[in-house]
Amino acid sequence: MTKVQPRLYPWQVDRSGRPTPVGDPPRRPAIVAQILRVTLSPRETAASLGISLGTLQTLERAGQAPPSLVLPGGRRRLYPVDLLVRWAADRATAGQADGDEQHGGPTR
Repeated sequence: MTKVQPRLYPWQVDRSGRPTPVGDPPRRPAIVAQILRVTLSPRETAASLGISLGTLQTLERAGQAPPSLVLPGGRRRLYPVDLLVRWAADRATAGQADGDEQHGGPTR
């Protein structure tokens, strides 16, 4: 007695012609790409500096925030990563040189 093969419809066969179970979604190759970020949003900037978004906004108003770019239209502010790293390093160096107790100095 010969075994009868069930009829396979196009959606039951993957691209190589192999049958796939009817309930499984079609297989797609995983595309893995790492994209290097050039700028960060204000929320991402605050998180990367370890401060709150409100503190970043306070620094902005005081003119002490990291350098940023405002896109045309004035609604979107972005922080370039390279300038952000340089700003943080400069503040850390200035804090050590001045004996700044607020940033990394001994607590009383």
